[in-house]
Amino acid sequence: MIDEHYRAAAYHEAGHAVMAYELGWSVGHEGVRIDGQQNTGLQYERSMNSPYLHILVSLAGWLSEHHWHGKGGIKSEDVSDLEFVLECARDGDDEECAGDEYDVFIALLEQRPDASNADLIAAFRDYEQEVRKMLADLKEEKSAVVEGLVPDLVSLGVVQQTLRNLLREGIPIRNLVTILETIADHAHLTKDADVFTEYVRSALSDAITDMFRRGDEPISVTILDPRLEDHIMQITKKGETYQGNLGLTPGQVRDVLTSLSDQVEKIVRTGSKPALLVSPAIRRSVRVFTETVLPNVAVLSFSELSSSVELKSVGSVSYPDAS
Repeated sequence: MIDEHYRAAAYHEAGHAVMAYELGWSVGHEGVRIDGQQNTGLQYERSMNSPYLHILVSLAGWLSEHHWHGKGGIKSEDVSDLEFVLECARDGDDEECAGDEYDVFIALLEQRPDASNADLIAAFRDYEQEVRKMLADLKEEKSAVVEGLVPDLVSLGVVQQTLRNLLREGIPIRNLVTILETIADHAHLTKDADVFTEYVRSALSDAITDMFRRGDEPISVTILDPRLEDHIMQITKKGETYQGNLGLTPGQVRDVLTSLSDQVEKIVRTGSKPALLVSPAIRRSVRVFTETVLPNVAVLSFSELSSSVELKSVGSVSYPDAS
């Protein structure tokens, strides 16, 4: 008879694997392995450094093990334990506070470093419910959408690359039904994952807007000088983005990035997430241009924000002089 500890550990690690695979990560070929010291190990590639993903994958193992034990969600008596783990996360004490809860709070702290313990525990509870729903929906709802899509309209690889593109820019993919339906709706126009990504981002406008909304305050953005935007538009139409340089000289590239950095500082000083707002047709080209030097600056298009949201421009990125 299998030891109960081993069985619980198997459920735990399988939970990680299922969620990681669902989110587009590459699950290691060894899968779950349990050694004689009752340690478990699951190898999956954490190639996309998104706190949101780490929260979901970490919690999936914890919830799967709770399911095996017949336990429910977080109880009031668990809060003191979570506060202890939270303090370990703040102190960076890896040895004393290892485990899923620790990983989750590290990720939450990366997102909200100044939040109170109570706020972070509330966020932990919210993510718990979100993971539960994703796991429950995985087989029924999402498989039904996939049946008519893969491989009849697009390959599985294209779908996975589209998900990776979203995650690389921190876009949550929990609404997989909308994502897959959007890919299916545009499959007659393209088979390019990069193009699908742009269509999907527009379909997820409410979620993207919520990422930058701060209560009733306007969303702070910076924009491009109209001459610069027109230049990028013309270069993009011709397919001459020159491997991310947007047809600019090295000196012009430096000037544009310096100007963008100055505008970003204005947004950061307000406590908002830095965002550059551009036309939909050039969003991806601009993102490729900025991501190496300014990876934390979100590049948004007008089509990705809800029409009801109010925007506030802090200034524009200057058009560079010829050099």
